[in-house]
Amino acid sequence: MTKYIIIPARGGSKTIPNKNLSIFADKPLIHWSIIQSQKLGNNIFVTSDSSNIKKISVGLGVNFIKRPDKLSGDKASSESAIMHALNFIKKDVGEKFGKNDICIFLQPTSPLRKKNDIEFAIDYFYKNKLDSLFSANLAEDTHIWKENKNTLKSITFDNKNRKMRQEIKNMYLENGSFYIFNINKFLDLKQKTRLFGKIGIYLLEDWQKHEIDTIEDLVYIESLFTNKKLDLEFN
Repeated sequence: MTKYIIIPARGGSKTIPNKNLSIFADKPLIHWSIIQSQKLGNNIFVTSDSSNIKKISVGLGVNFIKRPDKLSGDKASSESAIMHALNFIKKDVGEKFGKNDICIFLQPTSPLRKKNDIEFAIDYFYKNKLDSLFSANLAEDTHIWKENKNTLKSITFDNKNRKMRQEIKNMYLENGSFYIFNINKFLDLKQKTRLFGKIGIYLLEDWQKHEIDTIEDLVYIESLFTNKKLDLEFN
C-alpha cells in the first residue's frame, strides 16, 4: 500500500495575487502543506505552473511537476490537475500503481491540519475499506435556501414541516483540507471525480474548517494557525 501525495499550487489567483506564495506564519503558504505531508513518506508531488513554487518545493526535497498552462487557469478543475500528475508519476517517474495504492490530495489554502490528522484519516480509510474520503466538519446551520428565477426554495429541509433541531440528522461540510482515494479505481472512472464508490468522511474540529480565499481569510487563519501552535508542531 503506497501513498502518493499530490499538492496543487498554481501560481495565479484572482483574489490574492500569488496566493500560494503569500507569507503565512513566516513562511510561504505552500511550505506548510509540504512539510505537513513529509511524515507520510517520500512520494510527494507539487503540481504547479510557477517557477517560484518549484524552487520552494525542490528546496524542501519534494518532487515537482510542471503543470501546463491549459490546466492552470481559473476554470481548470482539480481533477484535471490530478490526472496530469498521476500520468506524470506513472509515465515519467515509472511508478506502477498497486491495487490498494492511494492518493492524498492536499490543498495549500486549507493549512489548519494537526500533526496526526492525515495519518488517522488514512487508517480510517483502510479500516473501513473505503474508495474515497474527504475531510469535513459538522454543518452548523442546516437551513439553507436557494434562489432560482426570483423564487426562494428550501433545499436542505422542508419549510412546510420544520423539524426541531435535535430531530435533524447530522449534515457535513466538505472543507477542502484533504481528500484520499484509491488511485486505480479513480483512473478507471469514465467521468473523473475525486469522490466515488464507498465514500467516507474524516471529521476535523470546527476551527479547522476555514479556507484562504481573501486577504481577510489569510490574516484570520494565520492567527488560528499560530495560536494553535501548528507552526511549532511541524518544525
